[in-house]
Amino acid sequence: MSIGLTDEQIRRGLIAQGVPPEKASRALGSAFRANRQLQKQEPTLAAAPSGPVTLVLPWSCLVSDNRHRGPVSSRADAAAYKLARTRAHADAAEQWGPRAPFSGRIALVARIFPPNAQRRDVGNFAKCVKDALSGVAYADDVQVVDERWIKAAIDVDRPRAEILIEELAP
Repeated sequence: MSIGLTDEQIRRGLIAQGVPPEKASRALGSAFRANRQLQKQEPTLAAAPSGPVTLVLPWSCLVSDNRHRGPVSSRADAAAYKLARTRAHADAAEQWGPRAPFSGRIALVARIFPPNAQRRDVGNFAKCVKDALSGVAYADDVQVVDERWIKAAIDVDRPRAEILIEELAP
């Protein structure tokens, strides 16, 4: 699934990563633009599911939003969060397939299967998971009006989050 970025957004991103402005502008040459045109061709989406859908995210996609402990670690935590969210988004998009996202109000029930008995507040995984599902299962996480986070049994072999998503009746 492609993320629709404009050439200007890409140029600014390259500059932010330390690429000189002249090189960043040249990177958007004709070959690059041709590739961008191919990416812009969005596949036709099938209708949104008519019933509940369960998505399974591996433990590596879950990051607690309760990790910030100062200016140095917060940068590392932000990078870990973005990486986990990106992985979760990609995994969810693959499982969701070419279906359109739900358009109405959403109920979400997440069952978290941790890898060990360490104490965890499973609600701290909510932000990462809901952000990752935005654009896949629903357009925006403000659509989630009913949510439950359940700590399930320990699963050493396959720690994960099983997320049941259902569109509520209007």
